[in-house]
Amino acid sequence: MDSTCETVAGASCGFELTSATGQTKTLAAKPASAGNGVYVVEIQWDAKAVGLTAGTWKIHAVATKDGQTAKSADWQLTVTP
Repeated sequence: MDSTCETVAGASCGFELTSATGQTKTLAAKPASAGNGVYVVEIQWDAKAVGLTAGTWKIHAVATKDGQTAKSADWQLTVTP
């Protein structure tokens, strides 16, 4: 799976995943790199390797720069057994 975060110069971005039961997993933040004037972080990951269990997970990006944090809106991922 690929997850992409668009952010600003000098920021880093990772992802937080939360199950319906409140279990949380984190995809570690990486620094953004520039491409055509847009700063992005792309993280490749595998639901099984991250430890996601069957069910619906809410995912959001978390961008950090100079001690300030911003989060994206949630989107959902359904993991099947």
